[in-house]
Amino acid sequence: MKKILIISGFVTCLALTFSGQIQAQNATASLEQQANQQLLTQADQAYKNRQYAQAFNSYKLLAKIYPRAEFMMGYMQLNGQGTEKDLKAAINQLTLAAQANDANAQYWLGQVYATGTGVIRDTRAAAAWYQKAVAQNQPEAQFALGEALYLGEGINKDSKSAYENLLHSATQGNPKAQYYEGMLLLESPELQGSDTNRANDWFLASAQQNNAAAAYELGKLYFDGKLVAKNDYAAAHWLTVAADAKVEEAKYYLGLLFYEGRGVTKSYTRAADLLTTAADKGNTDAAFKLANIYLYGQDAPEKIPANIPLAIQYLTIAAKGNIAEAQTLLGQIYLSGTGVAKDPVKALDLFTQAADAGNADAQNMVGYLYHNGIGTTVNNTQALKYYLLAANQQIASAQYMMGYLYQNGSGAPQNLSEAFNYYQLAAFNGIANAQLQLAMLYTQGKAVKFDKINSYAWLNIAASSSQADIRNTALSARALLEATMSSDELNKAQALSQEYYKKITQPKVGTEVYAMDDATKKETPAT
Repeated sequence: MKKILIISGFVTCLALTFSGQIQAQNATASLEQQANQQLLTQADQAYKNRQYAQAFNSYKLLAKIYPRAEFMMGYMQLNGQGTEKDLKAAINQLTLAAQANDANAQYWLGQVYATGTGVIRDTRAAAAWYQKAVAQNQPEAQFALGEALYLGEGINKDSKSAYENLLHSATQGNPKAQYYEGMLLLESPELQGSDTNRANDWFLASAQQNNAAAAYELGKLYFDGKLVAKNDYAAAHWLTVAADAKVEEAKYYLGLLFYEGRGVTKSYTRAADLLTTAADKGNTDAAFKLANIYLYGQDAPEKIPANIPLAIQYLTIAAKGNIAEAQTLLGQIYLSGTGVAKDPVKALDLFTQAADAGNADAQNMVGYLYHNGIGTTVNNTQALKYYLLAANQQIASAQYMMGYLYQNGSGAPQNLSEAFNYYQLAAFNGIANAQLQLAMLYTQGKAVKFDKINSYAWLNIAASSSQADIRNTALSARALLEATMSSDELNKAQALSQEYYKKITQPKVGTEVYAMDDATKKETPAT
């Protein structure tokens, strides 16, 4: 019994000794932790005071203890602060810190991979590290991830996620984030909701911080007037800011403002200077505007002499860009040989391209060339095809030619009824020869019932033509017809002539496009 008590006392004494040792160790550890924490605070203060060598040495001592110290050590090696720049060592330290879940290290490791600094550029790895940092609300990583999501770099494009990640940076005044937010709202209307001014607001906030890309987008919004009220003065201001900052695309829109005199004093000289950059880079609309300036020259607001070689140069760019008006003008140049050798074959090719794109003047010219065998052999079937297209777009001379071809059975079987219909269209559109032919058809009584009153009315109008041959023919025919008419018939014919003349000379409202009904071949307004 005495032996048992001795052993028990020994064990109790031993336990008390161990307990004291543990307490002593804990106390020592606590002191060490306090000392390390104090050293970390001193390192942070040294870095803040730009005492980089001192800060680096302290972070180095603490790197194995604190992930943040390991991050700072890697960051300073990355930038050569307080130590030699050492990308390999920096990336190693950043990786260790990032793996230890330091958000700043994760962001900067993402930056290393995104820029290919010391490693092979890997946008997928960058995006993955950004995501880890964002999970810890690292603000710079939120911007970086938002940018990657917007651009689709290393991660699938996702407008909604991009907008959400960029929002904090944009709200905090980051001009690039504000620009991206504006672009996302423009490109993804579902993000915009009912407030159509949100994109404009972001661009304005960014542009006011000298973001030239935002100034350009803001200028375009005011230029187009789609999401905000059209404002040519605001458009001119912001496009000027962007153009001065070397945003080449802005010069095109600013050139259009000077070309049209919108928000600025009209100036073809300034327009030409600005549009030339865009045209030389293949902007077909800019090229077409320049061609118009140089083709005929300009007297106002500044004197700009005609420059046919430049006009042809820019018309060629515009024509290759499938601008039908440019193809038509260039076709006329090659047809007439203005500034170039005459080339009717090339002219026909250019007119045909424009005609097939729906240009009415070109359709009329293709009909003319086929009818007259210019640049090709005579082909009245093709002539009829293209004259019909032009006639349906209210080209009066094409309407007359449709009447002529049907009357003479050229390109289609003779059809005097159709000839009458097209002559009537052309006559009301002021074609004197059509007025004369219409009168003759009324006199002959073939296509329509013989009608002296209508014939006299049209001869009376044709007699006022400036074309001597038509005028003299109409005067002679009218005199012969008048000899066969009663005074009552003459009064009715004079009244009808005045009615027709008013219809011919009254301003046309809109464009009446006519289509041919396949079943009846009668002309009906297109719906």
